[in-house]
Amino acid sequence: MNKKLKYAVFVLSAIAILSSCKDDNNGPSYKGGTQGTAVSLQASSPVTIGMETDNNASADANYLQTMAANASQTTFSSAMTHGAVVQNDGTLNFTTPDTQMAAVKAANIQNIWGKALCWYQNQNATFLNTLVGAAAPNALADGNPDFEDWDDNQTATTWVWANGKDTYGTIAKETGATNVNHGSASMSMTIIQTVTSAGSSWHLQLVSAPFMTVAGHEYSVSFYAKTSVDGCYYQGEWDHSGNPAYTGGVTLNTAWTKYTMLFNGTNPKGTGAPTTISFDMAYSPVGAIIYLDNIVIVDETQALIDAQPDVIAARVDSEFKNWVNAMVTHYKGKVVGWDVITELFADDGTIRNNKNTSSSTATDWFVWSNYLGENIGTEAFNLAHAADPNALLFINESGLESNSTKLDALIAYVQSLQSQGVHIDGIGTSMHVNVATAMAGVDYMFQKLAATGLKIRISELDVSVNPNDIFAFVLTPDVLEFQAVTYHDVIASYLKNVPAAQRQDITVWGVNDSNSWLYNSGSDFPLLFDDSYITKPAFDGFLQALKGQ
Repeated sequence: MNKKLKYAVFVLSAIAILSSCKDDNNGPSYKGGTQGTAVSLQASSPVTIGMETDNNASADANYLQTMAANASQTTFSSAMTHGAVVQNDGTLNFTTPDTQMAAVKAANIQNIWGKALCWYQNQNATFLNTLVGAAAPNALADGNPDFEDWDDNQTATTWVWANGKDTYGTIAKETGATNVNHGSASMSMTIIQTVTSAGSSWHLQLVSAPFMTVAGHEYSVSFYAKTSVDGCYYQGEWDHSGNPAYTGGVTLNTAWTKYTMLFNGTNPKGTGAPTTISFDMAYSPVGAIIYLDNIVIVDETQALIDAQPDVIAARVDSEFKNWVNAMVTHYKGKVVGWDVITELFADDGTIRNNKNTSSSTATDWFVWSNYLGENIGTEAFNLAHAADPNALLFINESGLESNSTKLDALIAYVQSLQSQGVHIDGIGTSMHVNVATAMAGVDYMFQKLAATGLKIRISELDVSVNPNDIFAFVLTPDVLEFQAVTYHDVIASYLKNVPAAQRQDITVWGVNDSNSWLYNSGSDFPLLFDDSYITKPAFDGFLQALKGQ
């Protein structure tokens, strides 16, 4: 059955169910239609009510006022995640979450829940992938390796003409697209005098800035070059403190080509002394132009060491410690609690790794547990508790209401943490459910979670009315009422199955439909308020459940 037909059958079934409820004098009736700031979920609730602060809505007065009227706690959608705070060089910038925190506190929402110290989404993967061997560092990184920087005399900074300037050749900065391989500029050398043998190429010599080498390590030097005519020649020198060694020559091409030289025994290895690489070009036709760009010098020995799994794990672990400690310390006393670990489990109940958590399109995914293993929970909770002993610490998971395998795996993991003496206060359940979600699974989940004796929170709640993303979906009164029934039944199940002493909070994942992560230009309407911040029937269903009706 195709997607559209399947959903059409579902909608017809839902309408039939609603119609039968309407025929029952004791059936629900949810109306909505009230201005959001004129009502209050929190005032009628026996448990803390939270609402998500969307990044795009944190400056919207209507959003904040409606949230403040109905909730006493908020969780930021992504402003406190690794991807929002950590910069590409690994430094931390708290401007985004600090600004958002100031905005919600000014709206009289004082309680903030932290999300999320360890997650696989919303990570600065650009930085984190440098820790796992995505690219070896360029030893010439500070030496203007791609000729982007030039001084007032039109000389590439850090580069030196050792021989032949203005007698055997001249230099110039190139910015034309066809003459640049990387970045916005390249180096060009025009030959004005040539030599009669390849061994005399050093008469025109361009020398890099010094870089340090490690004694005994093997190095590679790669660069891109092209020429204006055939017959140009390059010879390289690897120079340790005035003791040059020649690499042999290469005939260059008129198209951009990558050339690589190895210093691995035949040519000298690193010695621990300052080293330069020289480009000798004099054995080339008069009038020829040689273009150079994108020079990369790699310690190949260190690259092999860095690629070893235990070394990678150590680097990732060090960054993880820095991240968790810095984040919790910065917000010590400013947050109620943390989602310390979020979505640790794949659907089959196994700990996430790079094989069971793959995406061909996401650029902000980094699976910490692929490198740190199942002990990541022990480390994360211990770090967070040490940094802020007063913060509540929760493990958070999604899909538990429909996946008993994952539910059982989560509970077993929590019990393992407890057996190690790890401080863990509770379990959060991300409930991105829909109007077809079976309530039997919801009841079972809350019963199993409550049996742990820990505090339980609904960390993210919304109810999709168009879960299969049907094109040109129309939101009918019947579907709105069925959404209200779903909200009612989820809240009623939580209050029925989780003892009062274990209820932490119920957080709705947003305020109004158009700011929901599911809205998708008007194809889904999963929240309690419409775009004008007027209550929907879903609000009344939620409210009546809170009142025990």
